Amino acid sequence: MTTRDARCEPVSAATSSSLAAYEAALLQFNSYMNDPVATIDAALAEQPDFVMGHVLKAETMISVWERSVTGAVSETRDRLTALRGMANARERGHIAAIGAAAKGR
Repeated sequence: MTTRDARCEPVSAATSSSLAAYEAALLQFNSYMNDPVATIDAALAEQPDFVMGHVLKAETMISVWERSVTGAVSETRDRLTALRGMANARERGHIAAIGAAAKGR
């Protein structure tokens, strides 16, 4: 059985609670409220292999455009690289984009 997010997109290695936290963090990110990184970090603490959780974390930090998050983006990229084998095609596309952004492209 494939787990799907609220947009009916498949997600890899999500539990029901980590997916709920992902959806909350995505709403926070899109609404410019609270701390989406802290919310997704809680999901990742529960489910460390949740690919889209790491994707959301990296892409949220990338959108900040601050040099202070460069190290954290690189760490998340490295974790995603390790998870690439379990990622679906959509997630692998995000991983490639995060890799490019981490290299300044």
